[in-house]
Order: sequence, then C-alpha cells, then structure tokens
Amino acid sequence: MDKSITISGILVPFRWDSDSRIVEVSLNAEDENVYEIQADEKGKLLEQNIQNRVQITGILLDSEPGKRTIKVSDFTVLPWLSFTD
Repeated sequence: MDKSITISGILVPFRWDSDSRIVEVSLNAEDENVYEIQADEKGKLLEQNIQNRVQITGILLDSEPGKRTIKVSDFTVLPWLSFTD
C-alpha cells in the first residue's frame, strides 16, 4: 500500500542514458536509505538540484520488495547544515 512521506537528504544521479545524460535521480536520505525518484514531471525538476540538500513530500510507492520509490508532490531546497555554530 502506498503511503505519504516527507523526507530530507541529498540528491544524486541514479541512472544515465547512452549519451551520459542523467535520466533519473535518487535521494540519499538522512534516514540512511536510498529512495529512487519517479521520473515524472515533478521528479524531472529535481535533476536541476543534483548535490543539493532537499526535503521531498510525496508518495512512497509500494513497488518491488527492497525498492523505495517516491512520487514527488512537492520539494524544497534546504540550506546546508553547519556544524560550527
């Protein structure tokens, strides 16, 4: 069963096409899991934010066992944390 999720982490490239262009991204989340981002219209917008820290709200899709995929409904680019403050 699909469920709502809000999660933060760093966006990284996940899959490339034959011309080495990024076609999918994933979220290396603060909960230490990796979430694939569904490559629909909203998901594709995240490609512009590779290596940024983001908070994603969406639906955690019930897919194959062990695979975590998020259908993005909204996202926010977050500031980097400072450990010197």
